[in-house]
This record gives sequence, structure tokens and C-alpha cells, in this order.
Amino acid sequence: MRIRNLLFPIDFSERSRATAPFVYAFAKLYDSRVILVHAYQAAPPFPEVGGVMVDDCAALEPITRRRLQQFAEEELPKVNTLLIAAPGSPSEVIRAEATAHRVDLLAMPTHGYGGFRRLLLGSVTARMLRNLDVPIWTDAHVPEPSHRAHPQPRRILAAIDLKPESQRAAEFALELGRDTGAEVEVVHAVAEGEPIPEAAGAHLKEIVEVAASTHAVEIDQRLSTVDLRMGDPNPATRLRDLALRRRADLLVIGRGAIQDRLDRFSSHAYDIIRESPCPVISV
Repeated sequence: MRIRNLLFPIDFSERSRATAPFVYAFAKLYDSRVILVHAYQAAPPFPEVGGVMVDDCAALEPITRRRLQQFAEEELPKVNTLLIAAPGSPSEVIRAEATAHRVDLLAMPTHGYGGFRRLLLGSVTARMLRNLDVPIWTDAHVPEPSHRAHPQPRRILAAIDLKPESQRAAEFALELGRDTGAEVEVVHAVAEGEPIPEAAGAHLKEIVEVAASTHAVEIDQRLSTVDLRMGDPNPATRLRDLALRRRADLLVIGRGAIQDRLDRFSSHAYDIIRESPCPVISV
């Protein structure tokens, strides 16, 4: 796998800084260029930036670039960075820069807070998950004290639902496992009310074997079918519990489950990201 350009939108919050070690690990592993992006308000009333009151939009760009430079020096030392301060809404700026730079990975924490986190993801994150066709790393729980994921994953859990996009998710998980030396477990995730086909085990094995042969990955990973219909009605809870038992550092899921609103698994895709005790990459 090659991650040449990694887009990292930041808002200079504690969550951005807590995400930086994960971005740094990917950048060092793949010798990636990290594109640091901050979208600033382009119309009055202008915000206070870094403790400085700003009353002119033209002054925001150089001030923001200095803050980006400081962030890069503190959080991403000796990493090739491109600093972008742009006016506009965060979702519009992120989407434009992701397209312009042909990014291979987008990294951003969610921004649902308190009790609302269980109801929604940050709106910007949700839009990127729906509208961008690139792998997206996100984490609902940095920088909470309970968060224990290792920046460079040692145990990867790939949850796939045997749809066509599952092939891509399996390939991503296996390649990342090969590159990091992480143990990979691939599980068949089934939404509530959806029957498990008798051939699920064989289909799961076929997906993994094709993914491995395509990218020259030796298969020594475990395969399993997890019946998410039993017990808790929300499969995200079952995956959360499985990730905790396996001490997973990273969960990989297929992106089609998020983008296809008619998919029965899609109603649970955001729940999976919210509930996961470790970062999630949706492919």
C-alpha cells in the first residue's frame, strides 16, 4: 500500500492534537506528505485566532499559517508537510483539497460531544464519509482517558458484510497488516434481521484469499463469522465488545455501507464509528 498524500484537517483543538500521533505514525511508515488544512471564517464577525483579535479577513490567512507551522513543528516533527489556510466552510475546503491533491487517506476525529455523541457524528465528518471516495480514518474517543489504541496498529479487526465493497476493505486491512506487522482478523458482520447465508464462511474465505493474492500478502490471519443479530440489537455494540476482547488498535469497515442508504447495514455504520473503542478506517 502507498499513502503518498495524507490530508489532516485541524481546528487546533485538543482532539486535533490527540489525533496527531496517529497521523505521524502513518506518515513515517509510508513516508507520506501530510497536508495540514484549516478552514477559517471568511465573513464578519471574525473570530479570535490564537488569542489575537482579528478584524480583517485578509489578516486571517498569515496568522493561521503561522499556527499551522507551529502545530506541524510540535506534533509532526521531521514530516514533509504542506500547510493550507483557506476561507470557507470546513466541509467545502476539505473536499476541495482532497480532490486537488489526490489524497490517499483523510484523517479526522469526530466532533460529537457529551450525550450527543451517541446521536450524531460531527456534521463535517459525516459529510466526508458520505461524499468522499477515499479511505477515512476517524476516532470518536480521542483524547478520552479510556482510549488506549496504539498509533501504529498491532491488532486490526476488519468487519465486512460480503457486499462488493468488502473486497476493497479486506485488501486495505491485509495490506496495512503486512506493512505494520499487525495481526489481522477478518469477521463477517451481519446486521439485525439479515440472514446469514450458509456459504458465508466460504465467501469470507474467498474474499480474503483474493485480496491476499492480489497484493502478495501471506494469509495467516484468522477468519470468523460473527452473528450480530443475537444479543444486543445494535451490531455496533457487538463489534465494540469484540474489538475490546481482541484488544484491537484499529477497525476497518467497508465504505459502501455508509454511502448506500438502501443497504440494511448502513443504518449501523455510523453507530460502528461512534461505538468503536479504537480508530476506524472506512474504505
